[in-house]
Amino acid sequence: MQVNRMSCVAGVLLSFLLVPVMVCGGETPERERIAVLDFAPSNVPEGIAASVTDMLSTELVNTHLFEVIERMQVKKILNEQGLQKTGITESETAVEIGKMLNIKRVVIGNVGKLGQSLVVTMKLVSVEKANILIAEKEVAKNEDDLVRVCEVLVKKLVQALRAPAEPQPGKVMPVSSTATPAAEPAATPKPESTASQSPAPTTPVKPAERKGAEPKPASSSKPMTPLAIGGWASLGAGAALAVLGGIGHWQMVEAKDDYEKTGSAAAKDDHNLWKGVAIAGYAVGGAGIAAGVTLLVLDAVGGKEKEGPRVSTAPIPGGFVVSVSGRW
Repeated sequence: MQVNRMSCVAGVLLSFLLVPVMVCGGETPERERIAVLDFAPSNVPEGIAASVTDMLSTELVNTHLFEVIERMQVKKILNEQGLQKTGITESETAVEIGKMLNIKRVVIGNVGKLGQSLVVTMKLVSVEKANILIAEKEVAKNEDDLVRVCEVLVKKLVQALRAPAEPQPGKVMPVSSTATPAAEPAATPKPESTASQSPAPTTPVKPAERKGAEPKPASSSKPMTPLAIGGWASLGAGAALAVLGGIGHWQMVEAKDDYEKTGSAAAKDDHNLWKGVAIAGYAVGGAGIAAGVTLLVLDAVGGKEKEGPRVSTAPIPGGFVVSVSGRW
């Protein structure tokens, strides 16, 4: 009876602890499916080119951004097309294979020898647009240096994929700035229309004001204030302890019934133990909930001011003290 009771309590606590993890974790982003075709060897053994293909596939997987299609599946299609002998170096062929695999991007390349060095060339081909999106190359001093070369190539690939998304906001500004000086020379040769030109600047100001108004929604996504963070954390901890207190109360009643029926000393000890758990859970949990609500109210009232309230915590025997100071 006691074992079943403890296992039930453990199950309840475990499920309760998993809820914040699931909420905070969120959904994992879906990885893009990509294929790495066998690199073509150029004056090097085919085994070296195959090793480079495997190492690049591994590095792409380790970025947690791509789901690399298994090599056997790719080989099956290559065998059907009779393209398994020399590797794939043409983007047109890579596009056809990408359509067969139902993916958007394909990685192709070759490994060549230049003196005592090895040159690895990697290309990312777009299946939809049938063009080369990214082309990178790296020189390895010897075969042992190929591991480093593959790591560098994948890093360059990831940086190149992320780079186009960053300059876009900056590119819009030069376009608007070049448009304004183009309008000024048209107005300068007409001195008589200076009065009519005064409302003209108001029209370009409106787009500027609109552009300044557009980032306002982004300001709403600012991180929470320390008061809000402390309030929600205190609420969560208080709720968890309150639930623990409820479980302790339930177990205390069960142990009391067992003691009244059997009169065993173990049941009495269980009753005293769960009684302490219930009291502590209710007391500390209630204090945590009250503190959390207080902090959230203070955040709503004065958290947005420049000199908002300050919160500090200090541990004491048996718990902790939360102090709030500020101006209202």
